[in-house]
Amino acid sequence: MLSEDIVKVIFIELTSRFNTGNQSLMVCAFRFVIQRFAAHLLN
Repeated sequence: MLSEDIVKVIFIELTSRFNTGNQSLMVCAFRFVIQRFAAHLLN
């Protein structure tokens, strides 16, 4: 499935955008994305 590739792309985007910014914001955003994808894949 393409979901794993999408997660990787989003993670790369988040790390590149927030690498010089707020690390906690990146972590929260990444956790939110993972939870959304996990819920989508399990349901």
